[in-house]
Amino acid sequence: MKRVRGNGGSRSSLRSEGIIILGHYRTHCQIATVLSLPEPGPGEFVSARVVRAGSAPQDKPRAFIDGAWWRSAEEGGPVEPVESAPLLPEV
Repeated sequence: MKRVRGNGGSRSSLRSEGIIILGHYRTHCQIATVLSLPEPGPGEFVSARVVRAGSAPQDKPRAFIDGAWWRSAEEGGPVEPVESAPLLPEV
């Protein structure tokens, strides 16, 4: 678990790449569901690169995280600029 945590683990290292790592916590599962990601089960993690929702069409899944709207970065679409991922809610 230490390797995933935000205090020096993977969450900290990958945040600058725009990647969030969601665990099996209520708030994390809610974010995964809203972003149409698989919901992590006990002992599992789900990662995704996110970008600010900005002016994205309203039909794209968006989650309110760390005071702003975020959505999953599009795979295979136009290259979207990398920005620091939001801090995930405390569990």
